[in-house]
Amino acid sequence: MFVKMESSANITSRWLAKVFLRKNYQFVPHNPCEWDKNYPQWQQKSPANEVLFCQTEEPGQLGRIIHGAQLAILNPGVEQNHFIPDSLEEVLEDNRQAEFSPNIVCVYIWAPEIPSLSFYDLPGVIIARGNKDKESLKKL
Repeated sequence: MFVKMESSANITSRWLAKVFLRKNYQFVPHNPCEWDKNYPQWQQKSPANEVLFCQTEEPGQLGRIIHGAQLAILNPGVEQNHFIPDSLEEVLEDNRQAEFSPNIVCVYIWAPEIPSLSFYDLPGVIIARGNKDKESLKKL
């Protein structure tokens, strides 16, 4: 996940967050000869694209939106709108096509009087810790 925060003084005077899916890879689980050497089951695609997943002006909604975006990244064969919070269907966290994705959830936040800051977070690495069934994720 990539997060970038900026002051909204030059853009708007309100709080705003936009969540994008940066899709640099496509899921090809049944074609080992097409796999990227660093990311089994994934093939790098060109050009990469960043598509809007959802946006909000309500800070309290951001956590659910990020969770939905993460599920969309791990379920590349499902329409991304299916994972937007408050959609018609609830999605179970256990229902994943992939355990890992090299694609990135990007969160951009603008708010009055916040410092400019950007960082990457790797949440899947923590999930794999101590779980023998997920040892392959540690290499990624």
